[in-house]
Amino acid sequence: MAKPPPESIPSDDYEVTTADGQVYRPHEGEWVLMYLDQTVEEVTAGEALARIGVEMQAAKGDKDEALKIGLLAEQHFAILCEALAERVVDWTWTDRRGRPLPKPDGTTGPISKLSSDEMGYLLKVKASRQESEPARKNG
Repeated sequence: MAKPPPESIPSDDYEVTTADGQVYRPHEGEWVLMYLDQTVEEVTAGEALARIGVEMQAAKGDKDEALKIGLLAEQHFAILCEALAERVVDWTWTDRRGRPLPKPDGTTGPISKLSSDEMGYLLKVKASRQESEPARKNG
């Protein structure tokens, strides 16, 4: 029995809005090839990420607030990079200067070159495709 292949995801709908309200689509015509299934470890990581807002709120007003928030962000960034590194197989994405980003290789290196918005986009796309998967199967 063959393993399911990764899915090609067009990135035309990824938008960046600048401070002056201009909307850009920096990945128009580009795509990402990724696996959309989810491991138990990723579910656990997702639950931890869902708690980050609560954890950051709890750190507010603390004398070490900036340090605590920085550590939380770093910890969760690492979790996201690892989760995406396992999923993203290939892409045609370019950086803000139009140069090709390093190809995904299963390590966090290429993923760490993404902006937090780009990482969020990939996670959102993955989640929305997973939610629609039962509908496609039962359709």
